[in-house]
Amino acid sequence: MQRWGAWPRLALTLVVAMLSGCDVATLGGRGDGSPPAVVARLTASADDVRVERSGQVVTYAPGMSLLKGDRVRTGAATFATIDFNDGNTVYMNHNTSVMVGTIRVFLGEIFNWIIHVGASAEVYTNDLSAAAEGTKFLMRADPRGTTVIVVEGRVRCTPTSGGAWQPVTVMQNQQISGTVRAYAGPTPVDARRAALWVDQATRRLHRPPVLPQPPQPRVN
Repeated sequence: MQRWGAWPRLALTLVVAMLSGCDVATLGGRGDGSPPAVVARLTASADDVRVERSGQVVTYAPGMSLLKGDRVRTGAATFATIDFNDGNTVYMNHNTSVMVGTIRVFLGEIFNWIIHVGASAEVYTNDLSAAAEGTKFLMRADPRGTTVIVVEGRVRCTPTSGGAWQPVTVMQNQQISGTVRAYAGPTPVDARRAALWVDQATRRLHRPPVLPQPPQPRVN
């Protein structure tokens, strides 16, 4: 197992490549005069969610369209989902701030439900990328680094350009934490327990459960 290197004293930026299958567009449109493409839809559990577009606050409405470059921030008691056009979904925990396009997470925690395998199934931070193969996984960001916890499936983690470690595959109920310099893991973890907030989020958002069901006790 690799050991932790010295933690950089930098704010972490998490970039989630949840591309919707649309052409990459600028904030002002595609460059041909047409309006910018809708890449996703936003639903929050409460109105305590802030949406900014081109530096201007946009009034939140359930199921509202999100464009490339939109910023979304959840409040202290608010969950949200970003449903991408290709079927992939990101759940946002409380106090999480992201930018849509690719999703760039400035702060907080997201749960990624990958249905469509392809470009949109790859998640980036300034430390590493995580390529999913039809899976569910958590990503957490804080000033010390990035943590990936695999709930289902497996995720291939690779350091960003210039990274000091080799790619590693993280399996179900494992986690990896690190920066571009070093990482720790994969180590065993109760991934479902780590993701229990997602159960609360689905109830608040009136959605079906997305976490695997806990094992049932055997009856003799």
